[in-house]
Amino acid sequence: RDWSSDVCSSDLRYLDGMTPLTGGRGNARLTGDNFRITVDSGSVGPIAVSAGEFTIAGLHLHGAPGRIKLHAEGKMPDVMALIDQQPLGYAKRFNINPASASGTASVDLDFGLPMLRDLPIEQLRIGVQAKIEDLGIPVDAKRTLEHASVTLSLDTKSLSSQGSGTLSGVPVTFKWTEDFTAPGVTTRIDL
Repeated sequence: RDWSSDVCSSDLRYLDGMTPLTGGRGNARLTGDNFRITVDSGSVGPIAVSAGEFTIAGLHLHGAPGRIKLHAEGKMPDVMALIDQQPLGYAKRFNINPASASGTASVDLDFGLPMLRDLPIEQLRIGVQAKIEDLGIPVDAKRTLEHASVTLSLDTKSLSSQGSGTLSGVPVTFKWTEDFTAPGVTTRIDL
């Protein structure tokens, strides 16, 4: 059996505890044992979402594999606030106040997760590629990275970011890496 329908102004909760996708427009299709939703447009809070896809293969399986892919664009305080929500908590992890950030981000997300009611965070696979323009963010109590152009790659095990900007008025290039699986110090910054 094959079923297909246009979806207008629909809401989608993708991870429990996080702001849902609202106003989604796209198409839903059920083919045999597979389900697929495409999202042409929508928003997650103030963040614009496009080119989205949610798939579940093997609907009959307990914990069937699901995948969420989408493109999002928004202001850095909004993006930082979103990725600080549980179960992610990334801003807190790095002692960043989302409201202190500035700039704009273009983000491609790719999440893999089994379809389970109470999903342990360890079973969530995260893939993030982002480009950030005009980033401003406090580095410490006295210094701020400003007017930075940054690329960022994040997965469940690591973060890698590089770019250029000014640090307290001094031009800099940098590379920041995090190894979430390493014992002890996980941060390396080359400036």
